[in-house]
Amino acid sequence: MRLGLWRWPREEQDALRALFCSVAMNWFNGGDPVPFERVMRKSNTDMDNLVSVRIVKALLMLRINPFELFAWLGRANSTRARGVLVGLTTHGHLVDEGDYYVLDDTTDEPLLHEGIRALDRLALDALQRIATDKRLICLWAWANREDLMLARTIENTEPLRTQRALRLLVTERQKDRVIVQAAVV
Repeated sequence: MRLGLWRWPREEQDALRALFCSVAMNWFNGGDPVPFERVMRKSNTDMDNLVSVRIVKALLMLRINPFELFAWLGRANSTRARGVLVGLTTHGHLVDEGDYYVLDDTTDEPLLHEGIRALDRLALDALQRIATDKRLICLWAWANREDLMLARTIENTEPLRTQRALRLLVTERQKDRVIVQAAVV
């Protein structure tokens, strides 16, 4: 984002979005490590989580609808998708705000900062609407029989998850969508 991604030509943003959507489908649905194959050969499960988080954050920055993204991950029948969805519930931010941006026109910088903060709020809200306590309890009940590692992760995330839960009002969501749209140009 420091390169002012939202100021890139629309065609380039669309190409990156299509690429990362394809990467996400391969990564979360099929388990295909491409394009991370070389890194994955030398790594462990923690690398799986790191790559999963980076893919999700890239998709958010490329303006994939956060609610639809998290709903898709929730429906995906894969350990990686379930793991990243649970893991993200403990994050204070899902979209990292850059300290500075490389822009042709520096007057755009305040709007980009506000747009990133608005996108982060929208993403956190969407995640909380998908990864509800009720759904996580159901997932835990399944995982306690089928995937003990995921069950322990769900248990361990509860304190941070409840502390960092963010839910926006409908009007706040609408306002943040307008801010993001204005920042994108």
